[in-house]
Amino acid sequence: MSIKREQFGSKIGFILAAAGSAVGIGNLVGFPVNATKNGGAAFLIVYAVFVVLICLPVMLAELSLGRHSQRNPIGAYKRLAPDSKIWQLGGWLSVITPFMIAVFYMVITVWILGYLVGAVFGNLDLLGQANYFNAFITSKQVYFLLVLLTSLIVFILYQGVAEGIERGAKLMMPTLFFMLIGLVIFVLKFWAYHDKLFAHYRNLSKENFLKWAKELGLDEDQFENDLGSGKFKTQVDDD
Repeated sequence: MSIKREQFGSKIGFILAAAGSAVGIGNLVGFPVNATKNGGAAFLIVYAVFVVLICLPVMLAELSLGRHSQRNPIGAYKRLAPDSKIWQLGGWLSVITPFMIAVFYMVITVWILGYLVGAVFGNLDLLGQANYFNAFITSKQVYFLLVLLTSLIVFILYQGVAEGIERGAKLMMPTLFFMLIGLVIFVLKFWAYHDKLFAHYRNLSKENFLKWAKELGLDEDQFENDLGSGKFKTQVDDD
């Protein structure tokens, strides 16, 4: 008796879930900082080159593997190379990698929730104090927020791919989009250095290209776009 494999119910649901998996703290905070420190708009050109030459082929390979095998990451590699232990190890790494990333992001998300709660209740002066962070991470509030966050994640995963992950992505990703639009409008009101946006094109030298390539690395391309973690092997129904 075979178990029916869950799939996304729509293409837009898959796209939003994939975007939600890829867009994280690194995109919203780390990437702008690296771009500012390493050439501004010129940095974006190098980033785009790496996305096209590295990230896009890897993403297409994962999508093709998942569509062809109709298996999870471990099962996909077993079906592709049943006699190869090395390829099966790749499948296990595709499961372990997002688990380790999830542990990292759980900690960061708890911090964000703590500061969000403080901001909502108007404790902005307290949040700005130098010793607040150390006091927060050693308080009992951290454990409460961790249990709350874990319960929410378990509830979404328990609902399955279509009813849980896809439905959550359709709700949260548009919310994130409008929040970012509001943030952009807020920042533009105080942006006094707009003339510097394209001021670094002259820095497109061989030395700077290699520097930016090193700065991008796996962290800015593959890690931020969530490639190599097996998530893109969950496919949209062909129908």
